[in-house]
Amino acid sequence: MASASPLQGGERREGRYINMTKLLEQAIERVRQLPEAEQDMAAAELIGYLADFPTSEERSAIADGRHAFERGEYISLEQLRHDMGSRHH
Repeated sequence: MASASPLQGGERREGRYINMTKLLEQAIERVRQLPEAEQDMAAAELIGYLADFPTSEERSAIADGRHAFERGEYISLEQLRHDMGSRHH
């Protein structure tokens, strides 16, 4: 049975993620050869790097917002502040 990649949502077949680039596969293979503590360090670095990118849910919300903007479905900052009852102008 195929399983999803924790990095990319890719499908795993025969021990490989089919949506992973060759370069990323090579990097993962090099990490596999490291001692456990160094694997954890490499994983922490990669996870930290990925934190700067939006998740798939966030990308979807961004796309929805852009489409709404293109349809003219937005309000001004002044209107938002008024609607929110903000005292900060």
